[in-house]
Amino acid sequence: MLFYNTILKTIRVSTSYNSYFGLMGQMYKKVLFLQNKRTILTQKSNVHFLAHCFFY
Repeated sequence: MLFYNTILKTIRVSTSYNSYFGLMGQMYKKVLFLQNKRTILTQKSNVHFLAHCFFY
C-alpha cells in the first residue's frame, strides 16, 4: 500500500511539473507573439496581458 501511494505521489508531482512547464511554454509563446505584434499593441495592453496571464 505504501509503495502504491509513493507511485501515486510521484505521478501527481510529475503531472503538476509538466502542466507548470506547459503553462510557462504557452506564456513564453504568447509573449513572443505579443513582441511580434508590439507595433499594434501599446505597452499598457502588454502589461494588462501579462497580468491576465499570471493572475487569472
